[in-house]
Amino acid sequence: MANKAIADFLFITVSAVEARLTRLFRKTGTKNRQQLSAYFASPSLRAVRATG
Repeated sequence: MANKAIADFLFITVSAVEARLTRLFRKTGTKNRQQLSAYFASPSLRAVRATG
């Protein structure tokens, strides 16, 4: 999904979407949306979220 489409859907600016993605990439150590998706889909992370 494009940043513009996300911004329109959430009624926020494109720069806000970009800033949020940048923070998520930095916090998770990922470099793109595909890696970010895989990070959140990983079984080890699901176990942490279930107990946390």
